[in-house]
Amino acid sequence: MGIPTTAKTSLEPVASTGDYGVGGAAFVRLRGLPFSSSPEDVAAFFAEYGVAPEHVIMGAEGQTGRPSGEAWVQFSSEAMAAQARMTKDRQKIGNRYIEVGA
Repeated sequence: MGIPTTAKTSLEPVASTGDYGVGGAAFVRLRGLPFSSSPEDVAAFFAEYGVAPEHVIMGAEGQTGRPSGEAWVQFSSEAMAAQARMTKDRQKIGNRYIEVGA
């Protein structure tokens, strides 16, 4: 599953102006987030990878805008994203385990 169109649009300025150039940037998808999670919570989860809240897009349900429990996180390289997937998959935020995938 790819990044939703709204997430792609939201990440374009980050990819083009941040430390993460478009050519080497990679994304991971998170599932199972507590509905109360914020971009800051997700950035803290990936703190050792240098993720900032600006590199996190929180998923929302269709027209309601309610949190979906999903997020997409941009990393500076595919290697860093792969390492994050391996080390963070099934780790917890609060009392919920988080699925980290491509």
